[in-house]
Amino acid sequence: MSRVGGGMGPDSQLGQVVETSDLPGEFSDRVIEAFHARMDDTFAIALSGAKGVERCYRRLAELGAREIDWWMVDVYWTEDRCVPRDHPGSSYRVVMENLLERVGAANALYPMDCSSGPHDYQLRLADLGRLDVVVVSLQPDGSIAGIAPGSPAARPDQSSLVSHGPFGPDGSEMLTLTTAGLSRARLLICLVSGAEARRAFDTLCSGRDDPPFPARNIRPGQTLWMLDSAS
Repeated sequence: MSRVGGGMGPDSQLGQVVETSDLPGEFSDRVIEAFHARMDDTFAIALSGAKGVERCYRRLAELGAREIDWWMVDVYWTEDRCVPRDHPGSSYRVVMENLLERVGAANALYPMDCSSGPHDYQLRLADLGRLDVVVVSLQPDGSIAGIAPGSPAARPDQSSLVSHGPFGPDGSEMLTLTTAGLSRARLLICLVSGAEARRAFDTLCSGRDDPPFPARNIRPGQTLWMLDSAS
């Protein structure tokens, strides 16, 4: 069961809210819906490896097996740590193990590569123009896509699409889309799972986030917040 709401708190630009007891199912339905409504032959999706996304990806692999032609899907990443790809903290690993290895196909994969820095990814996104769907997960400290509040990648005047630096909450070295990069989404899906993340969401809605949470500076075509009422 899900409940849909409109704008939140003092800032109606934050987007639409769906509160659901079946977060993986609701997430999968929205991605499948976006795939069928895509504007081009291919479907460009950027995925996060942050905590809380795994079960959503596993359900998407299950439900999308019949509904999505994965040979028409181009997969990007919203962030990744500068670690080996089989490392527990690797976003590449999270996406591969929980989604792509289960569906067995994709038109193209564009993982982030710290060794080449942000330049190549910046050019690729600039050439692409828009991403159909971008998936992020709000963390308890207000970070999103590896961008912590107050980090350079969160600035509202950000012009770069990709940044390289110690942006993670733990100070880890990462490549991450900036708020400008995340704003390239036609649809931004923000997952909120767990009591601590829900408190961060409530802080964002109340306007008490200081320094401002990065989500406040993202301006995609549409933002959909998915709240897990079961957690």
